[in-house]
Amino acid sequence: PVFNIIRRITDFIVCSVASSDICIRYTAENTPFLEKKSDGVLLRSHLDSINKSVAYRWEKDCMDRKIFSALTDAAISGDGIFYCYWDQTKKGAQEFLGDITTEVVDNVNLFVADVNVPDIQSQEYIILAGRKSVRALREEALAHGASEEDIKKIVPDSADSTQSGALSEIELDCEGD
Repeated sequence: PVFNIIRRITDFIVCSVASSDICIRYTAENTPFLEKKSDGVLLRSHLDSINKSVAYRWEKDCMDRKIFSALTDAAISGDGIFYCYWDQTKKGAQEFLGDITTEVVDNVNLFVADVNVPDIQSQEYIILAGRKSVRALREEALAHGASEEDIKKIVPDSADSTQSGALSEIELDCEGD
């Protein structure tokens, strides 16, 4: 019989961390810049509103599940990466269309300017690689004002060797011109 001991250890470590209640909480501790006590009261009331907003977003984006996925990626390959962006097609709690979306990105699809610098904020540039169907890319280009001539230039490719996993070899929508 074959028993993968590394997988059991990885699962144990990931579950040990992920089973803890993880959240984001802002506090007014160590705020030496406040000169008046009334400023501290005002700051705490604003922080309460921010904490409620963060808790709402945490639940809405199912961050507990995404943290588990990112922790698994980090345990296996060293990094867990979240990508947050504004999705103008998503309906949020506000009156207008658009909301913040969070996705887990496989770390082999992240390219930075200098791989020897661990501080992601100091990188000159960051590239996230991914794949979408030709139809989805054409619709996105049309929504952003691309011309019909330019939209026709979007065609399927076979450059899947840089994508992680075997699923990158499969074009989900085989619609070419």
